[in-house]
Amino acid sequence: MRFPLALLSLLLAFSLLSAEEGVEEFVFPKDELNALIRETAAKIEERFKSEHAEAEGLVRRVEEILALPSPVKPDEGDRPRWLASKLTLVNAQAGFNSSITGVRGAIFDDSEIGHLQRYHDQEHASAKDAAEVWRWLEMAQSARHLKWKDKEQMCEERAIGAARAFISREPKNALAHAMLGVALDWGAEKFATLKTALKLDSQQLLASYAMLDRRVDLAFESAVLRREISMDEKARDVQELYQALFAHALTDEERNVWLKQQDGLRREVVALLKLAHEKRDLTVFLKAVGLLNFLPLQQTRMMLASKRGADDTFQNFEGRMHMAMMEYMFSVFRNDELLAAALDLASDDPESMGAVLLIALVGDGMHVMRDQQRPSKTRDEILGRTLKHLLDMAAADESLRAAHAAEAAFMMECAMSMLRQRGPEHMELLLRAIKLDPFRLRTQKMLAMACMGMPGTKENKPAAVALMQTQLALMPNLQTRRMCAGAMSMLEAWPEAHKMLDDCLKEKPDDLGLLNQKAVTYLRENQSRATQKKVEAIFRKMDALRTQSLSDTDKESLKLVTRNHILFLMIGGKNEAAREQLAVAGRDKLLEEKECQELEGLLR
Repeated sequence: MRFPLALLSLLLAFSLLSAEEGVEEFVFPKDELNALIRETAAKIEERFKSEHAEAEGLVRRVEEILALPSPVKPDEGDRPRWLASKLTLVNAQAGFNSSITGVRGAIFDDSEIGHLQRYHDQEHASAKDAAEVWRWLEMAQSARHLKWKDKEQMCEERAIGAARAFISREPKNALAHAMLGVALDWGAEKFATLKTALKLDSQQLLASYAMLDRRVDLAFESAVLRREISMDEKARDVQELYQALFAHALTDEERNVWLKQQDGLRREVVALLKLAHEKRDLTVFLKAVGLLNFLPLQQTRMMLASKRGADDTFQNFEGRMHMAMMEYMFSVFRNDELLAAALDLASDDPESMGAVLLIALVGDGMHVMRDQQRPSKTRDEILGRTLKHLLDMAAADESLRAAHAAEAAFMMECAMSMLRQRGPEHMELLLRAIKLDPFRLRTQKMLAMACMGMPGTKENKPAAVALMQTQLALMPNLQTRRMCAGAMSMLEAWPEAHKMLDDCLKEKPDDLGLLNQKAVTYLRENQSRATQKKVEAIFRKMDALRTQSLSDTDKESLKLVTRNHILFLMIGGKNEAAREQLAVAGRDKLLEEKECQELEGLLR
């Protein structure tokens, strides 16, 4: 069990930068961009039209969308329509997460879009031996992230089956036994399998890491539960352990014994790091980096438990642990030698290199904002060499590797913009990435966002909406259909927007975010009394759902619903009711102070 290293949703330049009014230039030349979109649409339709209906007729739909003008923004003179334009359709996230907590270490994009892409890619791949086990394990991790329980279980079973088949073909191969150990949950069989791998090869890295990782957890479990626990026992629930620690913090003597264990374990982790680097094993190296950062985090958690007050609550304790976790997340690659070593091992894999870089750069950005601590000259040199290497890879040939290098280099420049306070220098990398790999959902999403404008440029809504269509045709699912519905409403294509939303609501009729989007789409279309009655019914349903147990996603949508309902009341001329609800939202912290001030300014 490790703390999540999915570092921030990288809103990057797109959260900091926006289109400007009154400018004439698009971020990309219109003819060049439209030609690329048409070419991409043709390739997607040709490849997927026999697999799903969304790809049929894609070229025609894209052509029609590109020919549409951008709608004129309403002015304050038409107050109901102007207020409707202030409504928010969705909680859109512009970027993605990077992580080193994947089954193979690096995950370039740990967001929902990233996992959709990874599952799709692996599902259509073929491999054998260890690579086949990794394939199913990666699919299982993505399915878990996407909450596809049946697929997660199926992939886990396939991974175990592939590992057993690998052993049956090569019973003396230590890697085969290690792969089975990786695929199994912790217990007696996993422990025995890893011991077999190490008996066949005492330096087998995956098995060595798995054993060391379990010993780190075991030391914590034994200390908190105050009893000996054997290596072949199942791992304890993390939440239960923290509750036990909160209820009965370690004494000074107990903590000193545990800290002495930690010193020994840290030396073993450092030795494993060195061995993984010598053997050029990026997976184990990154896993060991995570473990190295986990050790001091656990020490901080022990200290926080020992310092809690008599009247403290577990919820407050959890909050302090979360803050401590964030601090360590931003320090994963603060050590220049560690960063250089990781980049050296990842030098042939642009996505792994991109993951390491983005984690390091986000950490640097946070240290600059919080501590005004600029990166060292050595670090700047490391980053400069790495960017040049990615740019060289992107230009080297017409391969998928070049496409992924172009994408990674672009994202690196976006992250560096947080430090330099300026936008990416090579925007054309996005176009090259899509030209070389037209079947990359994530890259098309980034290009669509860029089309919505950056400083000194104007937005190109038809191009952005056309790219939403290519994404839906590439990978039809609830998320891409929902985003496409939002895009169609930007161009005031109301029948298409409503149809897509209705299809989404058939799948998830009680989803707060979808219901909110339906209400906003109605109001953006028109503000008639009949429409307001429909929207009022939707808000009543959302209000009833608020009393139920909500997911984290619904809790985020709840903020949107609160804000939009206040605006809805204004649209209907019910300003006093809007003012009362705004006061409650501010008092109960349902909205941020800045949002409350903005809404107060709209009341009159």
